[in-house]
Amino acid sequence: MAKVKLGDVAREYKGTIKGNHTLPAVGLEHFTPGELVLEHWDVNADNTFTKGFRKGQVLFGRRRAYLKKAAVAPFDGVCSGDIIVIEADPEKINPKLLPFIIQNDVLFDYAVGHSAGSLSPRVKWEDLREFEFELPELDKQDELVELLRASLKTKKAYQRLVKAADDLVKSQFIEMFGDPVTNTQNREVKPFGFFMENIRYGTSQPPNFSEDGAFMFIRATNIKSGRIVDEGMLRISSDEASKIEKCKLQGGEIIIVRSGANTGDTCVIEEKYAGNYAGYDIIIKPNPRTADPVFFNELLNTHYMQQVIKPLTVRSAQPHINTQQVQAMPMLCVPIEDQKKFREFVEQSDKSKFVGENFKFKINNLAGRNQNVY
Repeated sequence: MAKVKLGDVAREYKGTIKGNHTLPAVGLEHFTPGELVLEHWDVNADNTFTKGFRKGQVLFGRRRAYLKKAAVAPFDGVCSGDIIVIEADPEKINPKLLPFIIQNDVLFDYAVGHSAGSLSPRVKWEDLREFEFELPELDKQDELVELLRASLKTKKAYQRLVKAADDLVKSQFIEMFGDPVTNTQNREVKPFGFFMENIRYGTSQPPNFSEDGAFMFIRATNIKSGRIVDEGMLRISSDEASKIEKCKLQGGEIIIVRSGANTGDTCVIEEKYAGNYAGYDIIIKPNPRTADPVFFNELLNTHYMQQVIKPLTVRSAQPHINTQQVQAMPMLCVPIEDQKKFREFVEQSDKSKFVGENFKFKINNLAGRNQNVY
């Protein structure tokens, strides 16, 4: 086992692609934070990218490294200038091991600490290449790769379990209340604003983050599949929190992502997040006499999301939605008692998902421990 620097075993790839081409294009918006393999990209889309990459290389989002955007390229393509393309030196490191080293909290923390810039901090390869870690001999690395790949495979299996539970909830919603888009049960329909006690925006300026801050700061990247995920959660100090009191959460609110690649994604502020703070997004306080937050969150995450919400977000630049659009969205009128019955079903489903999430957490820890002994 020897201590090496990233630049000892890998290098920045600086290939360029010029002229007309049909290669897939990758921007920062295509990464899923924490995912090892790239799953999204553009095909035949207009862009000015000239930085090339090859299949198997690692793409690292150098802007706002705390977002943890790094993934293996599954094809040849072009990418944004805000992406560092990293390739392994196969004589010094197994190329299949390099992605696990890079998609690692320790490296991301290092990248954040070496980023420069106040509004949009970026890290350079010249700094990233100095990251140190322990690496076994080349002939020992295959075994480590197999262990990490098995961990990843198990993690994916539990992700499928969680998705199946989510699909069951969506199916149950349709069975109980009909299609929320076509209103198959001919229910009364009212604008979403009727069901709200209030609606507001979060902060327009990001606070200063601190690793040991007293409060969680929930951003768009923490909202996935109708839920809050703690992975990548940032924290703020009491002093920073005092500057954004309007963003303080009491519990029971619904958050809707306001702009960016995840525009329209939603979540409910569960009790464990009460007293913490929300970011730039739209914060809704439902009227407890007419609206259960869990019911409306699940309604928003049926195919209503794709049919009604997503078309509202289309803009010439990046996706965006505002409070006026949200308040005007048509919603089914369901008695509050029936909403609460559905909430009970959701909570039972969440208990099953918790088991899967708990196993996934253990798998992540296993992979993390192995990554730290390179």
